[in-house]
Amino acid sequence: MRKFLPAIGAVAVVVAFTAVRIGQSEGPAHDYAGSKKCRICHNTESKGKMNDVWAKTNHAHAYERLLTKEAKEAAKKLSIAEPEKSGECLRCHATAYGFTKKPVTKVVKVEEGVGCESCHGPGSDYSNLTIMPEREKAIATGMTYPAKDGCTKCHNAESPTWNPERYTDKNGNKVGFDFEVLWEMIKHSIPEKK
Repeated sequence: MRKFLPAIGAVAVVVAFTAVRIGQSEGPAHDYAGSKKCRICHNTESKGKMNDVWAKTNHAHAYERLLTKEAKEAAKKLSIAEPEKSGECLRCHATAYGFTKKPVTKVVKVEEGVGCESCHGPGSDYSNLTIMPEREKAIATGMTYPAKDGCTKCHNAESPTWNPERYTDKNGNKVGFDFEVLWEMIKHSIPEKK
């Protein structure tokens, strides 16, 4: 039995260390740069005026939606008095929360809603002009591309306004989220070079 005690102790240390590492991983692996930094380059004609496109989307106004009567009613059903102050709501309505229930950055203001880094990942490492132009380097330093994998972090059955039959996909199935349909509402691409 004594032979096994050190092994059990080693396993306990590994489990405890893993639990600490998991707890630490709740924040972003990279720091945020803020959409204002993205805007410097990505609001030019050559980049498709991406910031102007974003500014017209529901994502840009996600925080403002928490101030509406409808949001207050939805929050009330969840025993949330002020959705605009609740981490439960802000985790999806504000990039500053990074999909967690607490702010993960002070660089991005809550009022900015869902900005570039909610979909493309915190950009302090990849937004550098020596990295960003090369997609593989940008991805290696934290950029999420394509960004569609993150959509369902918020667009899912945990949302109080989720409707599992909201869309009809190309196969005729009723679905609560259809990337193909919704991409058309937020599409922002670099124009083809002529």
